[in-house]
Amino acid sequence: MITWEITDLHLKLLYEWKIARNSSSSKHNLLITISSDDSIGQGEVAPNVRYGESAALLHKQFSEIRPMLLRNSHLLPIEFSSFLHSLPIANALKNGLETAYVHLYCHQHHMPVFNLLGIEAPDAQIYTSYTLPIMPPKQIGDFIAQHDLTRFKSLKIKVNKETAVDLVVETLKHYSGPLRIDGNETWTNEIEVMHFFETVSTDRIEFMEQPLPEKSVIEYRKLKKISPIPIILDESITDNPNFDLLAEQCNGVNMKMMKAGGYYNGLAILKEARKYDLSTMIGCMIETTLGIFSAINLSNRINYLDLDGFFVIENDPFTLVKEENGGLIVNKEIF
Repeated sequence: MITWEITDLHLKLLYEWKIARNSSSSKHNLLITISSDDSIGQGEVAPNVRYGESAALLHKQFSEIRPMLLRNSHLLPIEFSSFLHSLPIANALKNGLETAYVHLYCHQHHMPVFNLLGIEAPDAQIYTSYTLPIMPPKQIGDFIAQHDLTRFKSLKIKVNKETAVDLVVETLKHYSGPLRIDGNETWTNEIEVMHFFETVSTDRIEFMEQPLPEKSVIEYRKLKKISPIPIILDESITDNPNFDLLAEQCNGVNMKMMKAGGYYNGLAILKEARKYDLSTMIGCMIETTLGIFSAINLSNRINYLDLDGFFVIENDPFTLVKEENGGLIVNKEIF
């Protein structure tokens, strides 16, 4: 007998998580569980207000489609994924449902997720960047020291246009490795972004992530031609990217499974990006190690990994992934 459940994950954060458009000290995620006899599969849902998602809305959507989930719980995972993507529900909910279904199937058939997907296994050591939230620039040095961030191979820093220069200058003082900058759509046009580039040293900056709003297509086309560093798009990449258009705007894409809606579409987006000679990146929301484990399954042959969403969570209920010396290690028994 198949059962589907949705439960709340009230996550307390270790420090204020501040980006250009909002800040928070807690996160309300959801857990999807599918049970069949003595096997279960679980998937995480991390609602994002940027895309009109909330825990309340996703609870409602789950209740509405639950009868359909039960009727379609006999499908192969790829068929179940297609069924989910035909429904008018949030992508984050699709992700939780699909990953739970895949995890149940893999548990029942004693196979790793990447084998089911037909892709290579993740590397033994998976190196992620560590993301610094927006804070007063004078606190950067203490933050890096307090969290021992020099052990990471790269850092990513959230910025807003008001303090971006000072934040980057301070970070470069206290960290000697490569830096990634995430604007979260903070600048208005390509002229403002170029002024920022002209004000700071870009020698150790790997890329700039989503400096302009998603709809700034013309501005992104101009920026790509003149930027001294690669432009990676994040908020512009959801479940059905227009790669003909994206190839004119950026040098790479940040695929997040919560926006792609699960394994299969996430993998399809990464494959399509490579066809267009775009760099690939896998990112995350603030997620527990359940969500991070899911993303790790797609991490082979990816140019950039930003899978640090669980670092900021004080009460992660899972222990599926751990960090050592800036690398992520999956507990093998969950395969």
